[in-house]
Amino acid sequence: MRGVELLLQAARKELKRLERVAQKAADAIQESDNVVDELIAVNREFEQIIESREAGAEVVKKLDILQARRERAVEVLGQDYQALLDKKFDADFDCSALLGEIRTIEFRQAVRNANR
Repeated sequence: MRGVELLLQAARKELKRLERVAQKAADAIQESDNVVDELIAVNREFEQIIESREAGAEVVKKLDILQARRERAVEVLGQDYQALLDKKFDADFDCSALLGEIRTIEFRQAVRNANR
């Protein structure tokens, strides 16, 4: 039985890894879905700064933050959305398949232990 326990431990560890991959892909998809809203918000904030005609170190800091947000949004726009969807689908499918195998092994192990 020690081999089965080691197998289950390794499978659970792989399942956690796959779940993290799926969550990361889901987060990237969510960010990609909201990127246009982010660009609009950055442009509006920039417009407000220009209209306020403020100057100084605080304004420069705000502009630097806006520039970083804009660069991140442009980076997200450059991502292949279909590839993100495929990555999430593959990770979810692999999670589901592995979870099914884990449950099958656990069930068989429980039946063997009950028959003893």
